Amino acid sequence: MTKIAITGAAGRMGKRIAALAIESEVLGFDLDIVAAMESPGHEAIGRDVGELAGVGTFGVKVTEALELLEDSTDKPDVLIDFSLPEGTLGWLDVCRAHSLAMVIGTTGLTASQQAEIAYAAGEVAIVQAANATWTSGTPAAYGNSRRPDRDRAQCSAVAGLARVQMNQCQGRYD
Repeated sequence: MTKIAITGAAGRMGKRIAALAIESEVLGFDLDIVAAMESPGHEAIGRDVGELAGVGTFGVKVTEALELLEDSTDKPDVLIDFSLPEGTLGWLDVCRAHSLAMVIGTTGLTASQQAEIAYAAGEVAIVQAANATWTSGTPAAYGNSRRPDRDRAQCSAVAGLARVQMNQCQGRYD
């Protein structure tokens, strides 16, 4: 099972990723949401991520920060980021500090922010697609050479889930 954390959990994409992750067994994935985050002061703080996603109570509350205890069984394997560019860079630092793989779906990143992501990919595995439509191409994938098999598997599972979600939503919000 791949344990995931979702940033931007109350946004359109965050809620959809949460719903698909909660229902992941039906889709052929084995994902478990262990954390859901939103920006400080957001009205969703303290709410259940499953309820936000419209799939019922799940038991994970939305928080402002990712609480990581190295010996915790709830430490995520992958962080899925659908926040704002500034938030993405903050979560990128968290992923680097705790050796977490990262899937980035945030849009509006500048060239210097993209360069920072590419640099961080030397330390952690990153899959990035700055466009919500992944049907005509593939997301950029960066691997961590210290754990290539584990990183590829985790990022592939989450990127696959995100791709399913993107395909389902294509055209719905245009």
